[in-house]
Amino acid sequence: MTYAPSILLLVLWSAWLIQALVSAIQARKFTRLYDHKTQGRFDPYLAPAAVIVPFKGLDPCMGEHLRGLFEQQYADYELLLVVDSVRDPAYAALQRELEKYPHRKAQVLVAGPAGATEGQKVRNQLYAIDHLLGRAGTRPDPWVWVFADSDAVPGPRWLADLAGPLCEIGKTGVTTGYRWLVPQPRGGGTGASVWSHLASIMNSSVACGFGRDAFNHAWGGSMAVRADVAERGGLRDKLVGALCDDYQFTRMSRELGERVYFVPWCVVATPVDFDLRGLINFAHRQYLLTRVYAPKLFAAAAALMTLYVAGLVSAWVCLIAGLTSDAGGGAWGWGWGWPVGVLVTAFVLNQMRATFRRAAVARALGTEAMDGLRTTLRLDRWATPVWMTLHWLLIVRSAFGRTMNWRGIRYRLFDPQRVKRLDPSPAKCG
Repeated sequence: MTYAPSILLLVLWSAWLIQALVSAIQARKFTRLYDHKTQGRFDPYLAPAAVIVPFKGLDPCMGEHLRGLFEQQYADYELLLVVDSVRDPAYAALQRELEKYPHRKAQVLVAGPAGATEGQKVRNQLYAIDHLLGRAGTRPDPWVWVFADSDAVPGPRWLADLAGPLCEIGKTGVTTGYRWLVPQPRGGGTGASVWSHLASIMNSSVACGFGRDAFNHAWGGSMAVRADVAERGGLRDKLVGALCDDYQFTRMSRELGERVYFVPWCVVATPVDFDLRGLINFAHRQYLLTRVYAPKLFAAAAALMTLYVAGLVSAWVCLIAGLTSDAGGGAWGWGWGWPVGVLVTAFVLNQMRATFRRAAVARALGTEAMDGLRTTLRLDRWATPVWMTLHWLLIVRSAFGRTMNWRGIRYRLFDPQRVKRLDPSPAKCG
């Protein structure tokens, strides 16, 4: 008896290979963003800026992050560094950092603890926004508001590259960069955990999706908006009651008919050190937020991951079935030839994607970052079925429930502007 794939399987495999091809093309397009000589062309239009950075606790890369913030190549900017309490270890560290840069306009703001129906990060941001709005009329407001995370390490031109495109009034509502997770050695050792490498790979697949304005979304660790756009779009009202800031920026920009502009030069290295529990918590938080704030995007991600797993599993099952049915000698075209051809084609396309993604790392972060990502890039190239399957499992997990952990605090999400803070969780958060 000769085994032959059904029409349904052929359609599934065709869709799977198209997906793999599109992924490789998108990685190539992402790399080519760095070929455009746009860096610096907006420098003559740089306006006064306020950089808002919420802090909670001490991040491993805090010193490097603060040094990057204080040493930006930008003529007129100030730093608003926000904590929830003077008892937060970050407060003393920030005050010491201010003493090193007496000529830099910077201050530490104390926002107070978040209430039962708000997230701490957004509360800190709202406090800084109110601080800026409260002094309107007494001194010129910064024309640009910039938002950054406390664990992202910006380069010296990060602020200029992020703020510059906002001069395109009526066209660009929000500018954004993104993160590239860089695994860090565990406990002073020489190697990072495999879970950190897998987190970096999965995150890089998201990063390489940026480029086209229609598919871009703001990322809270590196984004900027003009003050007048924020006022016109009701940004403050959109943040009230929200746990996630970046999707609210995206929503505002879309409602105003302006683009979310991705700045490739503002991809920032973000050090990570995950164990399995930390990776699961991190991925669950990211995808639960996506599910609540951008359900269409979540559905698309879930569908793509499901397509990959379905294509992979069915091809292997059919290969085994074909080898069994052809034990006595079967035709190459109908026995195990089809699944072998599909698996080999998928492998080749994955190799292409991995090659382009490796080039993207070098362009986005520089060749020095390659040292910390060598193992990551090897896993990306040779263990695609493993990390893609894990990626799918993590997305499936986030499709259920509404509770998440973030920096030691548990939250329950009801809708984009309704959240309930639960009892602090002793679990370590990623």
